[in-house]
Amino acid sequence: MSRNMTVKLVLDTINKAMEKENVTVGLQLHSDQGEQYISHEYFMLTQSYGITQSMSRGGNLYDNALAENFFPILKSECINCVKLAVYQPTRLLIDEYIHVYNNYRIQTKTKLTPFEKRNQFVACILIFCIMQGFFVLSVHFGAVHFLF
Repeated sequence: MSRNMTVKLVLDTINKAMEKENVTVGLQLHSDQGEQYISHEYFMLTQSYGITQSMSRGGNLYDNALAENFFPILKSECINCVKLAVYQPTRLLIDEYIHVYNNYRIQTKTKLTPFEKRNQFVACILIFCIMQGFFVLSVHFGAVHFLF
């Protein structure tokens, strides 16, 4: 989180996410066409991690519907409820809200939290792969490792 949207912020965020999560092949990173996402540095970093870039078409909100849906919820349930004039408490509030949103807030459509939905998806992949005869080595934070 930063006061300004910069290439450095985007690169730092990707690096932190890659350190924190155990990401497997096939990761796609969807963004708009902002200058941060069309920069050479962004391209080189995503390539180095094997990330496939995906960008919205100009003027099409539906290409990034998940993110476009999340931010109004964040504003209405968190930011607009508390008026903080100082940056650090605002950052902590948003971090806590994102944790609650991902781990405890039931989504209307799925009746699951995002974390439960992710685990459900991984379970489906595991069942499919086992049925196809793949040997599953391990599952760690949603990343599945196979021996073919």
